[in-house]
Amino acid sequence: MAMLKKMSLVSTSQLTFGCAALVGLVVLTLALGNNSAAIPQTYPHTQLSRLPAPPVTSDSCRKHDGKSALIIPMHADDNGIFIVNIGVQDDEGNTQWVKAAVDTGSEAMLVAGDECAGCEEGIHMGTIKNDGVLLRRSTIRYGSQQDTVAWRSKVIRIPAWLHTCDPLDSDGAHTEITQCIVGECPVAIVERRTGTSDYNILGLGSQNPNGPPATLNALFPDPPRAFQIQVHSDTEARLIIHKPDGAGCRIPKYKFAVKDKSRGHAHHYLVVGEKATLFKTGAMGGSNPGTPISDKTYDVLFDTGANAMSLPTEIYDAIHATDHVEGVLALTFRTLNQDDEITLRLDYDRRDKFNAQVLKSNSNLLIIGITFLKNHSLGFEDDGNTRVMTLDYI
Repeated sequence: MAMLKKMSLVSTSQLTFGCAALVGLVVLTLALGNNSAAIPQTYPHTQLSRLPAPPVTSDSCRKHDGKSALIIPMHADDNGIFIVNIGVQDDEGNTQWVKAAVDTGSEAMLVAGDECAGCEEGIHMGTIKNDGVLLRRSTIRYGSQQDTVAWRSKVIRIPAWLHTCDPLDSDGAHTEITQCIVGECPVAIVERRTGTSDYNILGLGSQNPNGPPATLNALFPDPPRAFQIQVHSDTEARLIIHKPDGAGCRIPKYKFAVKDKSRGHAHHYLVVGEKATLFKTGAMGGSNPGTPISDKTYDVLFDTGANAMSLPTEIYDAIHATDHVEGVLALTFRTLNQDDEITLRLDYDRRDKFNAQVLKSNSNLLIIGITFLKNHSLGFEDDGNTRVMTLDYI
């Protein structure tokens, strides 16, 4: 079985990103009126921060009821992208187990076919038979991966644990019985691939009326839908799928309005950032007052399928014009009720050419990859009409 080599370019979203070491860090600051206070970064240690063991990949797991909260442990690959196990049923009823990257920057499920041309580097992630009724053919383009696919309806299963919010739970806040998300879902089976990355993809984006079928909509047809991705370290994270009215540890602290689908990028969860400011490394403020870059607002995408940060030209150029290679980019976001402002701190190192690169975008879109979200919980809620992004420190 061929191993995935470290590549100079890799992404499962709409950009070309780099790979290898992870150094990204984000810190949130809550601004209330004219006062600013940092969110505490030390919390009582509980078993909620312990990553459970992966659930068994088996056809015998209990079918999920479609309502209870689920937790799916995830581990990062060499490129810093978090991976889950997914079973795809063939026409004979056999489950074919594959690995897939969890991607908030796309909405579809995509898996390499067993006769895919150009999928050799990613064969260790698994392939499936290209069988079943053909729905249509199309081409899907990611930043560093372009796939010619056959869309076929497949029964898929994703093993998980039922999630609890008990901080004293010794097994990582989950039940002992494996649950499986089971449902019929359109799957893009790759027949030919070009590019420098080679991933199966579990897209968690929302449904675009003119785009491919969204996986979350197919598996959870009745809204509301919600999920959180809690990034505990460079290598460990958990995907929690739940209802927005979840209690306890699933109640998000900060909520942000996601742009209306009619304004473009319908499958993307775009939020508005502003007040882009550069700081030297260290505490912001005081002797490190920062340099404002622009009074523009930016469409911001938090993309778990990317491992770099892509910046509009004026921000990228300002970073490279400074006399220090390490620094901080700060962006401000207004909460859903518009009462508070949250300042997001993004530490960067211009010398990093691997999993935390700083790249230039050709648009006003600012993309923050998963490797910059360590120690944070990124989530999204969709009630079928309104979409909300959540962001917390863990």
